[in-house]
Order: sequence, then structure tokens, then C-alpha cells
Amino acid sequence: MNYLIGFLWFFRAAKTFAFYVYLWQIKEYHLGRFRAHFETKEGKKLIFNRFILIKVFLLLFFFISFIRIFFYLFVFLLFLLYIIEFLKLSRDAFKKSLKLPIFTLKASFLFGFLLLIQTLFFIFAFSKGSFLFYLLLFDVVSPLIASFIVLLFQPVAVFFRSRTLKKAKEKRESFSNLTSIGIVGSYGKTSTKEFLSAILSQKFNVLKTFGHVNSEIGISKTILDNLDSSYDIFVCEMGAYKKGGIEMLSDIAKPKIGILTGINQQHLSLFGTIENLLSAEGGEELFNSLPRGGLMIVNADSKRALKKYGNYIDSPPKKKTIHFSSAEKKEFSLDIWAEEIEEKEEELLFKACFKEGDFVFLKANLLGKQNIENLLLSILVSRKLGMSFEEIEKGISKIEPWQGGSSFLIKEEGYKVIDASYSANPSSVIALLDYLKVFSLRKTIVMPCLIELGSSARKIHKNIGKKIAEVCDLAIITSDDYLDEIKEGAGIKKNKILFMKNPDEIVSKIEKEKGVVLLKGRVNKKIISSLALKNNDIKK
Repeated sequence: MNYLIGFLWFFRAAKTFAFYVYLWQIKEYHLGRFRAHFETKEGKKLIFNRFILIKVFLLLFFFISFIRIFFYLFVFLLFLLYIIEFLKLSRDAFKKSLKLPIFTLKASFLFGFLLLIQTLFFIFAFSKGSFLFYLLLFDVVSPLIASFIVLLFQPVAVFFRSRTLKKAKEKRESFSNLTSIGIVGSYGKTSTKEFLSAILSQKFNVLKTFGHVNSEIGISKTILDNLDSSYDIFVCEMGAYKKGGIEMLSDIAKPKIGILTGINQQHLSLFGTIENLLSAEGGEELFNSLPRGGLMIVNADSKRALKKYGNYIDSPPKKKTIHFSSAEKKEFSLDIWAEEIEEKEEELLFKACFKEGDFVFLKANLLGKQNIENLLLSILVSRKLGMSFEEIEKGISKIEPWQGGSSFLIKEEGYKVIDASYSANPSSVIALLDYLKVFSLRKTIVMPCLIELGSSARKIHKNIGKKIAEVCDLAIITSDDYLDEIKEGAGIKKNKILFMKNPDEIVSKIEKEKGVVLLKGRVNKKIISSLALKNNDIKK
């Protein structure tokens, strides 16, 4: 029986280690983001769940198992528990729903080291009279062991990271004629990077950070692996989770032009205070890092950004210049704004107007007029770099919907699914809900509650609930951290809001409801893959 329980235990412990390496990895090995996960209901369930409670009870029960009948009962209960967990593990593996890390060099090393510890402990425990007790104890504390090992090797990771950053900085400095453009903000960074790169590529050879890469390592590897003398411009998305983070990235990328897409409470819990957030994501560190003659472009549609930099409209800073854009004409002086906006299901039409009196009519194949804010930022930078209206128009015509963060997963008569599932922040959720108004179909949103919002979380979710009640016929919320607040915001229409976690049930509900469905935020990947598969079957 010991051998069988040991066999089951080995797989159970390995699964725990794999999951915690995965969790640390998706949190970018950032202690603050990892800790914030345990403030959610999903995170709390990792600590307080029936399996953990049963195991703690069995540990205590072991101390009275010197009575033979109790010992047999202990062994039986432990065997039964591990059989249940093994069957659950097998089911998840069969359904491909196991949460495993992407096995990069770092993740592979950590997981391999943890398996080595597990194996050595098994050998040690096997030589002891209380073999099963030791295995169970190891099982209970395995999350702590995994996290301890991750943190233990962080100094080593920091050493290699510092060496990589230094090499990247030195290489970047060797390209004195390269124009770097840094993009910061709480939202819209990736879309702005994609739009700007597409436009600039009509005249310049452009290197950009790939995908959603915006960390110091991601930026450094882009420089080390891809930058060469053939490039004229480097468009660099910059992200940070603490004060000083953007300053460090600016020291590597050396931007001459900065773009602030907008500021909201996203990641407030990680920064601690709004002042720290404004310093990094709010663009202050980027602006201060710009050289003499540097150019800063600010999205005036962001209330916090306007409040932060609005005083520069009439009193521009010395040695550097700040310009403002807006999706609508405002009372104060703007460098660029939009007029005659026409929002359609699959495209945007608008007139970009400049304070000098010039204007250009543009069409973009993007979903939702919220994209205009980021397009205007990109257009203004392109004009400052000497691009013609013809070049800008050609660049915008080549932008694809996914570059704006949203694209059709299913597009049929009477049934459309919009995939905007990479991430979510308060501004993008509200904006895409507004976009749904262009459809005459039944409207459904599928999304989890938002995280890392700090003290603003409850108010934000109430506002989301209010907007859902205004726009949607149904909302499927996949996590319940702020479900009550969403329902409270929806008021008398709270019956529109359902809590559902099972991916198969969600897909079934979507298929039944039809209409237009918005997948927003990090919904379960199985939902997306199942819908994509059904769409392929339909096309066949």
C-alpha cells in the first residue's frame, strides 16, 4: 500500500510544483503580482479548500494512529484522497485543462529542481517509519516549497537579468542615429505600438517590441536579438509595476519621443499609491528621461493624463515639447483631434484635424471608436517625423483588427463572437461595451472580474455593472471576486448577470443565445478554442 500511495503522491506533488511555476511565470516572477493573486477568491481557494483541510485533519489524526485500527483508517483515507486527486489530475490532463508553465529555460530549471527535491525527499521519507506522514506533510507545504525555491533563485535570475540589461543598453547606445519611441500608459500601449509601427513602416525601417512584450527583459532581448544598423526607428512598448520601472526601461531604450496613451487605476494595487502609478505608467519618468528637444505626445481624452500634463498646454516646458491629441474637439488648444466619426461594425471613418488647419479623411479596419485615441497619437508622431498624409493613409489601411486588440472569432449572419480576451482594464471594458451598441443583435459579454485595481475595485465594478445593464442582454461573469458589485451596479437588471465557470457550459450558453458575443479579459482558453473549432466546422 505504501508503494501505491507513494506513486499517487509523486504525481500529485509534481502537479502542484508545475502549477506554482506556472503561476509565478504568468505573474512574471513579480512578488507583488503573485501576492495580489491570493487576494482574489480564486487565489484564496488555493489555500482554503476541502482537500487542504482534509489533509491537515489527517496530519493531526496521524498522532492518534498508534492505535492500530486508527492507523489502518489513516492509510485508507489517505489512499482514497490520493485516488480522487489522481483521477482529477487524469481528467484534467485528458481535457488538456492542466495549468502548466511555458517551459522556458528558467521555468524548466525551476520545475526540474523541484522534481529533484521531491525525489530526494521521497527517498528520505521511505527510510523513515512515518513514511506516509512525511509524504502528506510535504504535500501540504509543497506550495511554500515551490515559492521558496523560486525566490531562492531570484538573485541568480537578477544577476543574469542585470547582465542582459547592461548588454542591451550598450548595444542601443552604439546606434546613435536610431530614433526610439517609448509608449507608456495604463491601457492602449500595444495597440498604439502596432498602429504607429504600421504607419511608420511606409517610410522607415521599423523595429518594434513583439506581441505584448514590455518588460525590461523583453525589451532587452528585442535589442540584442533584432536591432541592427538597418533600422531607422525602434518603437518600444514600456510596462512597469513599481515606481522607477519606466525610468529603468528608458535608460535602456533611450527614447527621443514619448507617448502617453492614458491613465486609470489598472495595477494600482501593485504601485501602492496613485502617485507611484503616475510616476511610472503616468509617463512622468518617461518625460523626464527624454533628451533636450525630446517630444511627448499625451492623450487628452484620459482625464488623469490631462490633469497631470494639462498645465503644459499654455506653458510648455523648456527644452522639451508636449503635444496633445483627442478623439473630439475640446475647448483648449489641441495638436490633433477627430471629427465626423462614423463607427461601423467592422470599420471606422473619421477626419483627423490638425491645429495648423490641415485635415485628412481616414478609414481603419478596426472594431470600436476607442481605437481613434491611439490612432491619433500615432498619426501625430508620424507627422512630426515628416510623413505625408498619403503615407499615413496607406499605413492605416494596412492595420488589421487584431492590432487593435479585438477581432472576430466568429462572423456569421445573426451570430458574431468578438475576441478581446488578451487582457482587460476598466477603460477598455467600458469602451468595448459601448462599441456593442452598433449591433442590432442580442448582446452578451463574457469576462472575469478585473484584478490589481486596489481600493478602486468596488467602484469600478459597479460602473461596469451599470454599463452592462445599459448595453447587454446577458453578462456571463467567470470569476466572483466582485460579482456582487457588478450586480449592484446593474440595479434592477441584475438578473442579466450570471456567474458561470465551466467552459463547456459557457460555450453551450453562448451557442444557445447567439447574437453578438464579446469575450473580454482572460477568459478560459478552452472557451476560445471550442468556439474557434465550432467556427471551422461551420465553414467546412
